[in-house]
Amino acid sequence: MARRRGHLVECGGLGDERGIDGKPVGGERGLVGIGPGRWIGADRRSVGHRLKDTDSPMAAASVDTGRGRWCLSPGSEQVIGVELGNLMNTRTRNVGGGSSAAWCHSGLGRLSGPSSTDRSGPTVPATEDRTVGDAFFPEVTGRIPFGGLDASDPLAYRVYDPDRLVLGKRMQDHLRIAVCLWHSFNWPGSDVFGVGTFDRPWLDPRLDPLIAARAKLDAAFEFLSKLGVPYFCFHDRDVAPEAGSARETQKLLDTVVDDIGRRMADSGKKLLWGTANLFSHPRFAAGAATNPDPAIFAVAAAQVKAMLEATQRLGGENYVLWGGREGYETLLNTDLGREEQQFARFLAMVAEHKHRIGFKGLLLIEPKPQEPTKHQYDYDVAAIRGFLERHDLAGEYRLNLEVNHATLAGHSFHHEVASAIAGGLFGSIDANRGDYQNGWDTDQFPNSVDELSLALYEIVRSGGFTSGGFNFDTKLRRQSLSRDDLFHAHVGGIDTLARSLLVAAALIEDGALERLRTERYAGWTGDLGRSILTGDAPLEVLAGRVLAGEIDPLPVSGRQELLENVVNRAIWAVDAAARAEAAAAR
Repeated sequence: MARRRGHLVECGGLGDERGIDGKPVGGERGLVGIGPGRWIGADRRSVGHRLKDTDSPMAAASVDTGRGRWCLSPGSEQVIGVELGNLMNTRTRNVGGGSSAAWCHSGLGRLSGPSSTDRSGPTVPATEDRTVGDAFFPEVTGRIPFGGLDASDPLAYRVYDPDRLVLGKRMQDHLRIAVCLWHSFNWPGSDVFGVGTFDRPWLDPRLDPLIAARAKLDAAFEFLSKLGVPYFCFHDRDVAPEAGSARETQKLLDTVVDDIGRRMADSGKKLLWGTANLFSHPRFAAGAATNPDPAIFAVAAAQVKAMLEATQRLGGENYVLWGGREGYETLLNTDLGREEQQFARFLAMVAEHKHRIGFKGLLLIEPKPQEPTKHQYDYDVAAIRGFLERHDLAGEYRLNLEVNHATLAGHSFHHEVASAIAGGLFGSIDANRGDYQNGWDTDQFPNSVDELSLALYEIVRSGGFTSGGFNFDTKLRRQSLSRDDLFHAHVGGIDTLARSLLVAAALIEDGALERLRTERYAGWTGDLGRSILTGDAPLEVLAGRVLAGEIDPLPVSGRQELLENVVNRAIWAVDAAARAEAAAAR
């Protein structure tokens, strides 16, 4: 393919303005190119176009297999074929002669190549943006609509109607839904037995980190806008991987955070919470705050400082600490007392810095019993509550609860939510589920109204979220390879939350659960109960009254089966009401 004066002309059969071999790639946009020595290629959907020998003679010469992308060498009209698994394919066809130095358009909508000081290339900087296409999710052409139960469109909300009033409050404001960047955009679909399966071209490690980050953010904010949810969450390393030094890493993070801020201003999306990844780098194999090496403690502290400040700059409403490596794999090399003191000091330092910089959001700790460690110190709500109270930190932290983590700890999610609320520690939720046959954190999308209704009942009856919300800390299954699978997964999960909210509201309006629970503890509001709680009836007084026969209670039914029926009937009633609404709409 040769190009003259910013126009594409046919050469070797690859294509012209009409696309590849006259067939459009990614809709009407086809192949594009601008200016001498800049870039040439198809729009973003070309990343998903499989070049074959039948596409053109040149395809076989330039790209062997896979998702093809094309690059033009500056000043030489040399076409370089790029394959997803082979960044600079050396089998090229020089159609103009001259320099072999190539500027490569990666198929991500950005320009990459030699630095601006490389005289063999053009003088434009390597980070200059040249958008090639407009959509990573072109199959979804607009915002996901509310369609109701009878909707025929698989990508329409059946239950989630953001503006629907539930107990006098908009559904969107009850749920405060967020999308996580790590599983949705920074995970390639790999597991311990296999490499990534997903189409996430920005994860190619050979790409310039800033170019990759911007391409990732393009796709992420497109997804957020089309899904129609207000919030997102991210780790520092989701958007800014480590560079050559701590200072370079900080500079990259600052640059990307500024980019995120501009996208937030343009889109109206908000940051539910930020966090630092203190578990992926090999230095954190033995923990971050609980590491036996104080130098690693210091690196972790610097990383949290940077990300807490970034979260504040972006107007984040919370900051989360998940101590995935804060635990042990064997007690043979672990000093439990020392590690607890280290962890307490780390959390105190974070709280001190929060106040120093004036961050107004909540600090949240996320419980998990194990994985990747054998035992994690933030085991569950009860463990964290005790830890915080022992170290005078109870007023500084609340909890970010994850469904799958609760079940890994041997609890129901309902239990962990109720425990956090009872202890004054409830903050936010990571919405997902585990597989009951597996003993690990599968992070699947929630699909059980039964499981979530009671958790939402506790949340709503206690006043709801303040700064927290439901973050979809969820993974597609590795076989879910289509780009729009990410939409199907989130739409189903959001509808599940919405239906669970309606059930919770029905239970609150009915009042049966609250009434039966209040009746069960009625004795504690009487004379005997009050005298015990105020200390007016010590052990000897109570013992004397029992021995005198004044106190001789009979057992009372707990009414568990009745209560379970109340919950089931609320679920069925919401279903019936939804069907009636759908019928009336028809």
